[in-house]
Amino acid sequence: MIKRIPKGTDPRYKYIRANVESGRISLFTDIFEVIPRSVVARDLGINNVRFNTNLKDATIFSVKDFYRLAKFCDIDEMVMMQLVYNQYASAARMKKNLPELSAAK
Repeated sequence: MIKRIPKGTDPRYKYIRANVESGRISLFTDIFEVIPRSVVARDLGINNVRFNTNLKDATIFSVKDFYRLAKFCDIDEMVMMQLVYNQYASAARMKKNLPELSAAK
């Protein structure tokens, strides 16, 4: 018989808090260097393909998803939201710094 692990109890979640507090995790996507995307997707009840697609644009996730993930990681919800904001701001800065392509004449 396969033993089911309760959602959000993967032992790797506890390392996220320590990494956030030490500054090693400063962006939302840094979390996935500690715990696989598939584990987080399963725990949030989101299809793995949809989850990976949504990671390209974190604004697609609901606030409820971020709060649940914060609970799994045992970090304050506002800390999780700061990670999301940092990710969004970082992506916006990268887009802004990219040179614009000129049309071929």
